[in-house]
Amino acid sequence: MLRTEIIRVNEAWVGLPDATVTNSFQGGYSPRRIFGPARLLRLLYGGGLGAEGFAKHPSNVPGQYWFAEADVLRIKNRLELDARKGAPDRATYLNRMAFALRNEFRQLLAVCRDWTPRFDTLARLTVPPGKSVVGLVGPARGQNVYSSSFPGHEQAVAPDTHLAGGLTQYVLRFDVPANGGAPDWIRDGLSFDSLYR
Repeated sequence: MLRTEIIRVNEAWVGLPDATVTNSFQGGYSPRRIFGPARLLRLLYGGGLGAEGFAKHPSNVPGQYWFAEADVLRIKNRLELDARKGAPDRATYLNRMAFALRNEFRQLLAVCRDWTPRFDTLARLTVPPGKSVVGLVGPARGQNVYSSSFPGHEQAVAPDTHLAGGLTQYVLRFDVPANGGAPDWIRDGLSFDSLYR
């Protein structure tokens, strides 16, 4: 569990959060200071053509949406037994874990496929001891697998295409004075299997 304290919204955000940000939370958010040592992760897409045939630009590494690395271990431990069942070798196990983790992150963070068709790598924001970052914190809101702005999303709405959400998300802006040095703490290009070796 990350150590945080509640702060004022104007300390965590420039102006007021827009509807895209506020609607990404299930039941609201809390403006918070997140104290180091802490590690946050961000899912990254390398860009190009998605499975549905539409092109997307690569993810912005110092983007807004992050989650706690500690949640990876909890999720990994839950998925590990299934990934090991019948796996003939370590490579098969690692492939299964990478697939399972990608699927769980999409579900628990409710990342629509038209926003990010796939997750290629991760970025890690390591907040050093004695330092902090500020942002909006709360559970991710569930939604359909395609956003309402995606053409034909109505045909893709079915009970099995709902993304549950619920994982705690940390929405950060790096133009907030308190987060000025935070981009220097980001390392990108991390592979999924590097999280659970």
